[in-house]
Amino acid sequence: MRLAGLPHNPILTRAIASALVARLPLVMMMLSLVLLVRGQGFAYWVVGLITACLTVGTGLGAPLLGRLADRVGAVPVLLVSGIVAGTTLLVIAAVPGTLGGWGIAALAFVAGCAEPPVNAVLRALMPRLADGDALRTVYGLEAAFQEILFVAGPPAVALIVLVSSPRVSLAVCGLVLAVASAWFTAVVRPHVAPARPRRTGSVLASVELRLLVAAFALTGMMFGAIDISTVASMDAHGHRNLAGVALGVWAVGSLVTGVVVARMVHSGPWVRLPWLTLAMGALTAPLIVLQADPVALCCGLFVQGCCIAATLGTVYELVPKVAAHDALTEAFAWTSSFILAGFATGAAVTGAVTGAYGAGAGFALAAAPPLLAAGVARALAARAARLVAA
Repeated sequence: MRLAGLPHNPILTRAIASALVARLPLVMMMLSLVLLVRGQGFAYWVVGLITACLTVGTGLGAPLLGRLADRVGAVPVLLVSGIVAGTTLLVIAAVPGTLGGWGIAALAFVAGCAEPPVNAVLRALMPRLADGDALRTVYGLEAAFQEILFVAGPPAVALIVLVSSPRVSLAVCGLVLAVASAWFTAVVRPHVAPARPRRTGSVLASVELRLLVAAFALTGMMFGAIDISTVASMDAHGHRNLAGVALGVWAVGSLVTGVVVARMVHSGPWVRLPWLTLAMGALTAPLIVLQADPVALCCGLFVQGCCIAATLGTVYELVPKVAAHDALTEAFAWTSSFILAGFATGAAVTGAVTGAYGAGAGFALAAAPPLLAAGVARALAARAARLVAA
């Protein structure tokens, strides 16, 4: 089996394929949880509480699990976290009525904290298996391939719910998460870095890494803002149920273009990141006008998505350049936490803005964070140039 476009490396191919399967339930479980909670008759404020608990748990747990993986080894962390997260989802699916809103919220927090650090382990593994142009290509392609999850995840939930129930959908998430995490662990076990106690202090002591994750958080804010603005726009046109289609088109734009760009672009990541984030901001601005028509909005989202995978891949490529090599898993985990925090912030602020001023204002807000990220990326590139010159 070989994923399209990947350099010929059977180990990387199996690692990325197994990681995609292991991450699919992570994409599905939020929607499954929301549908289950609403199906139990809970109010929307309870839905908000539970999804917030899951999100906060993920944001807090990711760097802790990443740090633990660097210290004691990725294998035990992946296995234990996969079992804990999968079992927690199965408990919620089995007895939601007995747990009640607060009980589900508590277990959702546990499930978030225990999400297996598949992303971080995979991206920390890549420099051990590839280098140079091959490593750049692999990071870019992996960022593009992850869009498959956002295209396939929601329809998979919808299909399971259609033929069974939200409880079954959440149970499937739990089972797949535990089994696929074990599969990914078996694939990467011979190749991950050995356990090595690390010096005290956080990997975020690196100024360069702090600048990089700040740019990533701003990018996440754009994602959250576009997500909410798209739903608001489609709702205003009477097509709320098609909002997922519009967001799927956005993901397809990232997937298709990301595969092409990863094979063709050869400029250095320090130079590439400021221009990519600037382009994302520029391509977001037309959505302010295009949202007046659903079809035009979908076309605009496809074009805007063309920079996403390339930007994500560039950030991943830069992490090993700005973080200590004995702390790569933790460093990659921090990127996940920061983009998640940015997404949550962007979604919350945009929700208030679109409620008061409409979807156009939400898209206007979405254009600002990537422009700020471009400034942060330029500062990062300038600092890196000074360090090299010294």
